[in-house]
Amino acid sequence: MSSMRVKVRNNKGKHEVVVITKDPMNGKYKYKRMGIFENKLEAEVVKFETEKKINNGEDILSKKNKKNITLNDCIESSFEKEEMRGNKVSSNTFLSYKNIYKNHVKDDIGRNYISMITTGDIQDLLDEKAKEYGCGLVSQIKTIIKKGVQYALYRGYINNDITNGLIVWGKQSKTSAETNCLSISQISDILKDTEDEELNLKIKIALSIGIRESEVLALSWDNIDFENNEIRICQIVTKKDGEHIIQKFTKNKKDLVVKMPKLLSEELKKYKIKWNKEMLSKVGTNKHNLLFYRKGFKPIPVATLSNQFKRYMESKGINNVTFHGLRHSYASILFYKGMDLKDVGQMLNHKSKYCTDRVYVHLLDETKSQAMNVMNEILL
Repeated sequence: MSSMRVKVRNNKGKHEVVVITKDPMNGKYKYKRMGIFENKLEAEVVKFETEKKINNGEDILSKKNKKNITLNDCIESSFEKEEMRGNKVSSNTFLSYKNIYKNHVKDDIGRNYISMITTGDIQDLLDEKAKEYGCGLVSQIKTIIKKGVQYALYRGYINNDITNGLIVWGKQSKTSAETNCLSISQISDILKDTEDEELNLKIKIALSIGIRESEVLALSWDNIDFENNEIRICQIVTKKDGEHIIQKFTKNKKDLVVKMPKLLSEELKKYKIKWNKEMLSKVGTNKHNLLFYRKGFKPIPVATLSNQFKRYMESKGINNVTFHGLRHSYASILFYKGMDLKDVGQMLNHKSKYCTDRVYVHLLDETKSQAMNVMNEILL
């Protein structure tokens, strides 16, 4: 290489430090990432240190010694690869993975050299976390560590999968799928409550078609077909670079089209009349045509709805059911009414770990209508 320089450049809102070299044989430029940072000052510091190493004659382009590669290096690299290829999970789930990594792995086992970590070391961490947290979180910690281990295997940093044979357990969660669920009488009582019309509609939507908070808050009138009595679920509210945005489903997740129960269809039509009147007095543009929004037509954060629902449940004397519990309630009703596991999973737009290339199975209209009929029976 005949020339070498260091640069800080923008990469999806972050600050990436790269070493740029030019191949004297073909004249093409090559870029080696030295790091990517949220803070520009941190990036400038790394740039300065890298330039200093170059001036001192250090070979900064040689591959890192395998023995000096940490689990953190592997996990963060696996995250970068997933983002580059397009996440297989929703952006909210991916963000959750990053937060769990930061809070439970990065400053613990993550600092250890990947070549020195054993299955026992990982099990010890999971056991410690299980004493304090539920099985769901412990399972996610294992998933994140496994991402790093798989990356290390592919890169040849280690020879064996040290996540094999791990045991996942945890404290009994107060909001497990089994307990995070409303009874029929509780559902009936809640649906009759009209004190907060907008919250009541969000609850009816979740109970009627079983969608997530992020999907409820991202609903657009563009996705509601009153003529065919259908709703298309195709986007979510998520957080990116500190802002809450509307994001279409990733390429690995197909849209879900569901039939509307009669009660929900009628409620949405009434709400649409009120919504149209409000639009006449609003300043600005609701570019996503959102049903629910905050000031400036910005999407409502998922946490806002979750906290609002929690307070509402507490006012009803119900302390163990979250908004996501409405989705569990929907599934429980379908099971109770005789729908089989596969159909319920499809109605929830679940990704099955047993599927090969098929991530989501196409639903027949008969199945969608069956779910609609079940909910009509419960809700009317």
